[in-house]
Amino acid sequence: MLIFCSGMLRSGSAFQYNLVSSLLESMGKCIRHGRWEPREKFKESQLLVWAKDPEVFHVIKSARYPEEINLAKQGQARIFYIHRDIRDIAVASKFKWGVEGEKLIEILDLAQSSHNLMEKTGAFDASDWCLKQKYEEVFLNTEQAVKQHAEFLQLNPPDEIIQK
Repeated sequence: MLIFCSGMLRSGSAFQYNLVSSLLESMGKCIRHGRWEPREKFKESQLLVWAKDPEVFHVIKSARYPEEINLAKQGQARIFYIHRDIRDIAVASKFKWGVEGEKLIEILDLAQSSHNLMEKTGAFDASDWCLKQKYEEVFLNTEQAVKQHAEFLQLNPPDEIIQK
């Protein structure tokens, strides 16, 4: 199965990617494929091979929303999406990268437009292929977030794995 972990900029998608991957690795069913950078593209044929793998979850950290959404709508992938209040994204961007002014506005526009695209395509209403989580809830109650991950993937791991 093909899994995309994505979200708004500075919203914890790397954290979510690591949680999902660690859960699946603990169950012996995961290959991490890393980040799908904007300048790179996994070949569609490779993505479809991973999507059809019945034994292994292939996890990609991504922000390639149209490609992710199309595959997920066709039943070829699942999306874990994380979001955050736009004001927190502004603070995190200023702290992490030192951006201000027009550059900060561009970053916030990008974060909001990606969120709007997911909303417009119905991803947030599609509980069978998209799990939407809020950064604060994942960060403050990680155990509950991992339980949601397992449930979304129709897995029943022991409590020790969830707690780990």
